[in-house]
Amino acid sequence: MKSVFYSECLWAIVVITSILFQPIPNRCSAQGNLDIQRIEGCNNSWNIEMLLNPCFNSTYGEKVAKEIQYEQLLFSPDGQFLAVTISQVTCGDPEQIWIVDLKKKRARLATERVVDRKVGIDILSVRWIESDTLSADIERVDWLDQGNNVSLNVRATIDTSLVVPLRGRQSSSYPYYYVLSTSPTGHFRIISAPDTTVLLDVVHNKVIRKLRTFQWSEIQWSPDERCFTFIKNQGHGSLSLDVGNVTGALRLSRIADGSWELEGSCLSPSGTAVAFPESNDVSIYDISENKVVKVIDTGSYPNLVAWGMDDQIVVSCRPCKQDEDTTRTSNGGALHSPRGLYLIGLR
Repeated sequence: MKSVFYSECLWAIVVITSILFQPIPNRCSAQGNLDIQRIEGCNNSWNIEMLLNPCFNSTYGEKVAKEIQYEQLLFSPDGQFLAVTISQVTCGDPEQIWIVDLKKKRARLATERVVDRKVGIDILSVRWIESDTLSADIERVDWLDQGNNVSLNVRATIDTSLVVPLRGRQSSSYPYYYVLSTSPTGHFRIISAPDTTVLLDVVHNKVIRKLRTFQWSEIQWSPDERCFTFIKNQGHGSLSLDVGNVTGALRLSRIADGSWELEGSCLSPSGTAVAFPESNDVSIYDISENKVVKVIDTGSYPNLVAWGMDDQIVVSCRPCKQDEDTTRTSNGGALHSPRGLYLIGLR
């Protein structure tokens, strides 16, 4: 009888233990077909900062280079080149553009070098107009005599830069306006006029739709001009990521809700997906399926994403902890230097 009793007790212990300590399902099984990867396990990933850091050090000095922040990352249409806009050389606004040849692993400063208290540059817009040529509208600031400030257009390749005066173009319907965003070929513009803001078809000189865009920022167009993404300020520090489809009548859809991290999102070249930072991850959202289909765990704080061809992205990451690499802003606040700028294959 004792042996039977002990056997039953042992069996009960085994059953209870199996219930209490059963394996916890991972995020993939818990969320269906969601693909989750660590950044180290992604295809063809490498840290572009290994190329850029020596360039920053030689151009600006190690002390300044350590504080540089990435403001915008933009692939060329064929994915060979990357335009990198930076700040924190002389100020906190976008002020320098570097071109990186991802195939030959070369980098070059495309704009004039800024000099503290002498020469400043305000980057207004950056876009690729050919597979190897970018166009940037800038304002050159003469800190010694701001009456000499001038608006310029820079056309640059990995080897050369051409600078010409920038003259504002006018629409017959809206002669006085501020351009919020221009589509890649210039077919569409989102403009702010004194009495309204509109999505304008420049080619046919007609208004597609009046928009309440005073709360919009970070407007990005797909190269085929079918879609654009934007960040909407919901108030009290809350932001949302939305997408607009310009095919036919303009349609607006919500992608995600969050905070400042959403400002680093990017629309895929095909206009079918959006990549956006979310906590320690980068999420890939399929527009047609209306859901997140892939998550990349960066192990740090991603703050910017750029999408090249549909099978590769670049992610700028900052450290998770304040450490010896942490610098300070002019008002004493914490400012993290980027820990990595990773080129990642998605397939």
